[in-house]
Amino acid sequence: MPTKPFLAYWDSCVFISAIERTPGRIQIIDVLREQASLNKVLIVTSSIVMAEVIKFVPKGKELELEMQQISDYMENPWMTRRAADNVITTKAGYLRRQFNLKLADAIHLATALHYEVDHLHTYDKHLLNCNNQIILEKKKVALKICHPEVPDSKNYPLFDKE
Repeated sequence: MPTKPFLAYWDSCVFISAIERTPGRIQIIDVLREQASLNKVLIVTSSIVMAEVIKFVPKGKELELEMQQISDYMENPWMTRRAADNVITTKAGYLRRQFNLKLADAIHLATALHYEVDHLHTYDKHLLNCNNQIILEKKKVALKICHPEVPDSKNYPLFDKE
């Protein structure tokens, strides 16, 4: 049985749905978090995620307390934030141009590609439109961009029924 976890890249909208406990979304997010706590999934995201998520803290709430809760949520051994370095931001520029993406979306996509994740999870329609359009260089497969989902045991043996 492989020991490498499934790499799920989370766009900012997935974190926002998790923090807000959005009905219709939170159930699968919680399952993925549980699988991550069992080392079956590693959640990858960009360091820009905090800059995006802070925008969605409702006015009237204590910003520092909310940001601490968001930071605590993201500080888990089953989650890793990756810096948007020169390689990633350059790739993001090309992706912005090719797919007419917003800057943050292009950075998320470039980060997911750079780290060759298994799936990019998002609810963003612009990113969803890029599904299967970009080949992961080392894996020689198209990047799957989809709503959060638990991998199947057929393609990911770590998810065999126990």
